[in-house]
Amino acid sequence: MRVWRAIDDSFDDLKVDIRRSDQQAYASSARLNEDRSTSINGSIMRKIVGVKPDLIISKNMLEYGAAEHGYEDEAGVGTKELTERYLKLPKTMKDMMLKISQYLDNDRKALRSLRIIGFSHTHLRMVGLIMDAPCGYVCRIRELKEVIIPCEFERFYTTYIRFIKQVFTLKYIVKESMTIVRHATTSTDEENDDDDGNMLASLVNKSQDIMDIPSCLNKYGACTDKKTRKRKDREDDDSYSGH
Repeated sequence: MRVWRAIDDSFDDLKVDIRRSDQQAYASSARLNEDRSTSINGSIMRKIVGVKPDLIISKNMLEYGAAEHGYEDEAGVGTKELTERYLKLPKTMKDMMLKISQYLDNDRKALRSLRIIGFSHTHLRMVGLIMDAPCGYVCRIRELKEVIIPCEFERFYTTYIRFIKQVFTLKYIVKESMTIVRHATTSTDEENDDDDGNMLASLVNKSQDIMDIPSCLNKYGACTDKKTRKRKDREDDDSYSGH
């Protein structure tokens, strides 16, 4: 809906790329094809198409956020909303976080400060998500308070202000993450300008403070077409409604 267009416009001053053209996420594509290689006879394994979020926030080939959108409001219990909000979107956000971490040589300090955002909006409801890795090897995801934009014009402006406030909160997180990446890469370039002895010492010290978080599990199984999946979802909903 046009009301969600404000999300795209809010990030204009950060000079980021906002993609809503049904393109696959680079980070998810990298995870799904991490075992792709050539065989002895020269053949190449078939490439798996990555996840295609409804919105991707990126800059310089690094992705900082994603969104999933649903047109029909089923009171928060629809199959599409549950799947995208609690499975597809969190996995996409983790892929983005680990891709940036890999770009930063898995630096522990940078990864602890890094955060990835997500939007889950269905009809006139929106929930913001924030992912980080504060300790250990587990990524934490937190949900902001759900914002509901009413249909009545009399109550529209009061709720829309809360919506804009939440969007700008997530925008500030993206700005912080971009600053972390910029400072981390700048410090690395300064280390590379040192003499050979200092460069070797910095590489040794840096290798002692890295953290490699495991990526999401890839699901392999029998492929089904889109119509078959939709029919199965309807059958599941009908079976539950009969009880």
